[in-house]
Amino acid sequence: MNIKSVESSFSAISLLKELARKSIHIGACGGALFLIGKELIILELLFLPTMALGFYISEKIEFFGKNISFGNRRKWGGILLAVGLSLVMAAPVDYEVKKFAIFTLMIADVMAALIGKIVPIRKVEVLGAYKSIGGSLAFGLGVVIALKLSFGMSADMMVWQTLVTILFLEFYEFLNWRGIDNVTLPIVAMVIGSSWWI
Repeated sequence: MNIKSVESSFSAISLLKELARKSIHIGACGGALFLIGKELIILELLFLPTMALGFYISEKIEFFGKNISFGNRRKWGGILLAVGLSLVMAAPVDYEVKKFAIFTLMIADVMAALIGKIVPIRKVEVLGAYKSIGGSLAFGLGVVIALKLSFGMSADMMVWQTLVTILFLEFYEFLNWRGIDNVTLPIVAMVIGSSWWI
């Protein structure tokens, strides 16, 4: 695995692209959480093909694909997000665990991307994706927020479990080859949530 240091200067255009992409990301996660909460099974089944088709078409349209994409290394991120959210919907786990998996994508992943653009501190490129110290710290804080929103007060009493949860999820967020973390993060979050937090 090749990890190389890259320049970490601020770019307003890059931040605007990230904001546009993450707005769609948050909307997709919010939609999935709504469907799960309301137990709209038929719409849950239609979620994957609808979202995948939408993301595929957006990559082909000049306005969306060329303006908010960062090139081939991000091309499949949206489709993989649809796959990851569909796996959460289909998983035979408690509602709180599904919430944690979705909030990890909706809050922690988004915080990492945006803070990584604004205050990267130090940035590296790994597997074609950019990672930063600022983004990683924001991701860890986002995981804590996701734990609190999903499991409530029990998240206060498990310091070691919280730290291990953050480290595991940081590892899978770090290994982000063409958006594959949109699938690996919710899977790992569900495994950890079911094992330690229920």
